[in-house]
Amino acid sequence: KKAMPTTIPILILVAVVGIAFLIVVAAAFLSGDLRGFFARLLAPDASKNDSKTGPDQPRYRTRRALLTDGERAFFPVLESVLPDLAAHSGRPALRINYKPRLADLIEPDCRGGTGTPYMSWLGSIKSKHTDAVLIDAESYAPLCVIELDDKSHATARARKSDAVKDAALASAGLPIVRFKARHAYNPREIAKPLAGALKTPRT
Repeated sequence: KKAMPTTIPILILVAVVGIAFLIVVAAAFLSGDLRGFFARLLAPDASKNDSKTGPDQPRYRTRRALLTDGERAFFPVLESVLPDLAAHSGRPALRINYKPRLADLIEPDCRGGTGTPYMSWLGSIKSKHTDAVLIDAESYAPLCVIELDDKSHATARARKSDAVKDAALASAGLPIVRFKARHAYNPREIAKPLAGALKTPRT
C-alpha cells in the first residue's frame, strides 16, 4: 500500500485557508469595511495635478468676473458717492463688501429663552447672499445691505427668497436698499436712499 504524498495535505490546507480568506474578505466588502479602502486605493491622488482626469473627476473653471455686467455698471457709481455718504453719516469712511453671505451679516438671536430653533433659523438664511453691503471702514460693522434687482428677481421663487431676506434683515435691524437694474445710474439717485438708510437707528 503506497503512502499518500506529503504535498497533497499541504495543498488541501492551503486551499481551505484560501477559501476561508476569500469568504472573510467578501463579507467585509459587503459590509462596507473594505469598500472605502479599495475606493481610496484605486482613486487618483487629488493632490497631484494630473491632466488626465476621468469622467467622474470634479472639474472647475474660474468665473469671468465677480460681478455681472449690470453690477459692473452700478458699483463704480456707488463707489463715487462713498465719501459724501461717509460725511453725511458722520463716519470717517465707508467700504463696500461684495457678495457676502447673509449669514455673514446676521445670525439667529437666541436670547429669547430655551428651545430656540437656532439651526432652523440659520438654515433659512445660510444659502442666501447679498449683492453688496456697506461697512464701517474702521470697525467693519455692516451698515446697509444693497440689492440690485434685475429681471431674475421677477420670478415667484426669487420674490419668495427676497421676502425671506428682507424679513430676516428687518428682524436684525440691518437696513436694505434695493435698486432697479439699469444701463446707467445717477449718483444722486443712489446716494439719497442710502443716506436715509445710514441715518436709520439700529435696533
